[in-house]
Amino acid sequence: MRSRKRVHLSIVLVLLFSLLSPFASLKTSAAAGLDLLDVTEKQDSTVLVWEVANNQGDELINYQLIKNGEAVDIEPVAINEPVENNVQRYSYEDQNVEKNTLYIYEIAAYQSTGEKVVSAPLEHTFVGQQEDVQIKNVDTTEADVVTTNLKVMTDQGSIPRNFEFFIKGESEEDAEDSYFSYGYIDEEGYFLSFDAEARDIELPVGTYRLTTYNYSTDENISAEFTIKSGMDYKKNPIELVFPADKLIIKKFLQVEGTTEQTISIWWEDGNDTEAVEKYLVYLNDKLVEEITDPSTTTYTFTGLTPETLYQVKVDYIYMNGTSESVHAEFSTSAEPTGEVVTFADENLENAIKNQMKIYHRDVFTDDMEKLTYLNASYSEITDLTGLEHAVNLVDLMLYGNQISNLSPLVNLTKLVNLDLDENLLTSLDDLGKLENLESLFVAFNQIEDIRILKEFPKLYHVTLYGNEGLDFSKGSEDFK
Repeated sequence: MRSRKRVHLSIVLVLLFSLLSPFASLKTSAAAGLDLLDVTEKQDSTVLVWEVANNQGDELINYQLIKNGEAVDIEPVAINEPVENNVQRYSYEDQNVEKNTLYIYEIAAYQSTGEKVVSAPLEHTFVGQQEDVQIKNVDTTEADVVTTNLKVMTDQGSIPRNFEFFIKGESEEDAEDSYFSYGYIDEEGYFLSFDAEARDIELPVGTYRLTTYNYSTDENISAEFTIKSGMDYKKNPIELVFPADKLIIKKFLQVEGTTEQTISIWWEDGNDTEAVEKYLVYLNDKLVEEITDPSTTTYTFTGLTPETLYQVKVDYIYMNGTSESVHAEFSTSAEPTGEVVTFADENLENAIKNQMKIYHRDVFTDDMEKLTYLNASYSEITDLTGLEHAVNLVDLMLYGNQISNLSPLVNLTKLVNLDLDENLLTSLDDLGKLENLESLFVAFNQIEDIRILKEFPKLYHVTLYGNEGLDFSKGSEDFK
């Protein structure tokens, strides 16, 4: 959707301020319990949306907005409809923004124990919506802006929970389509925007689309509507009907990891855990587990035979007496080969075992060669010894640790995305051979020299903020 560009040190600030990496979005859920989801623009402000998981009943208080390292106290707006049990969504409008300026946002709050919780950072370059948005047949003068209510339903009734929607103007140039509002459907079927929390939407006369996304089918579903001058859309809301069969979250069964003796599975809960009584887990048509906690949607089969195909099934048993099933076939792997890998840091070893679902034995070099993705962030890792055997790693996330030595990464030449934010790095020289690197995150370290960036021919996204030894004032060597 967004283009990737080759860059050199001469435009390192473009790298610094880039928001084009899909890898960056993986970081927004790093801090447990407080997840910064999105930053959207209005004409003269940005709107932040975040979620709070309150699984233990300890409500967060005293919220702060951290912007480019500076914290200010804020009063967030609670979005009334919970996303799911114990999860609440909030929004805040930041009106102190300047056009064409990069902002690094974080949300912080305090637990009743006094412990501070901080979301992972989310970057946003504020451009500012143009006042004269190019909409078909729209003259965006004040007289042509109409207060609008949208009532949304399916051809079988109400919209299922947890579908979010956005309104987009049908512009003459598709690439310049402008987002007008982002929100959800309330209990009575009306569209509410996240920023205003109201049914009234101010839209210029013109043609629009209301769109939602079904992640289980990877499909956008939309309905078109037209705003006409002189209409009373509060008294007579615009009614939009979506096909119910397109808004079904399809259940599916996936494998999380396999070894020679185990198969770890995960299944879709369908965002309707309140209706589920229990899950029944089968292996080769034999019931092996009854799970009565509807929020538990993982299971690991143990004691299996190497290189063997197994039939796996999960039955959903609902409170109303109905049921449905998902099933798939998975195979165990062969016995591991090679030598046992020695890790200097137990936290790194545990992170790799968890990633690969290896709970019953040591990690072998054969296992490490199968590893293509690893997220070991916020794991208190200090030493990467042992990771040098993961020669096929493509995505590696290690942010929020205490890593100072990158020498085990020297020969991991297949790495494409590498996240080392919030560590103790003083040098990037050990990364010089990583010619396939496209995204590099090294914010909040102790780096003082970035000339190594010239060695990465495919690099298009870098974060460097928070390295106090770098000088980005105009005319400085680092700026150039």
